[in-house]
Amino acid sequence: MKFLRAILFGMLLAISGGVYAKNIGYINQEEIATNSLYAKDFQKKVEAKFSSRIDVLDAKEKALKSEKESLDRDHDILAQEELEKRAIDLQKKARSFAEERNELKEDLNQFQVRQNKKLMEIEREIVAKIAKSNKLDYVVEKNMLIYSDGSLDYTFKVVEELDKHFKQNK
Repeated sequence: MKFLRAILFGMLLAISGGVYAKNIGYINQEEIATNSLYAKDFQKKVEAKFSSRIDVLDAKEKALKSEKESLDRDHDILAQEELEKRAIDLQKKARSFAEERNELKEDLNQFQVRQNKKLMEIEREIVAKIAKSNKLDYVVEKNMLIYSDGSLDYTFKVVEELDKHFKQNK
């Protein structure tokens, strides 16, 4: 899919008459999403907001594994009625654990979507500002390119401006 987008982008440039090829820049979204102060702050927020729930789930998972191992180990010495009772209890706990884990994943995903939306809005403004100041006609994502001269990479400038914005708004 990415290869197809790169080909289509190349065809667009060819059709529009290679003049614009000089006025193209690219950014690496992944690098921006990991190296900017916004990204680092986001990671801290995730840890602060979700670490206790993650720790509780980790403890529950260990307890479930231990209980399963105990049930497997005691399988031959338990009465059938006791074995069934413990197996049903373990299944209930496993379902409850799975529901809690899914709820955590959903909450984390929603939190991530909200944070990414905020970051993308700020990033778009910054990319537009950098593009205008550098007289760029296009700014594309690096993974859409097959080859590019490193001088066309504006990722560092975007991260730098994002970090300035972060410090001003913190």
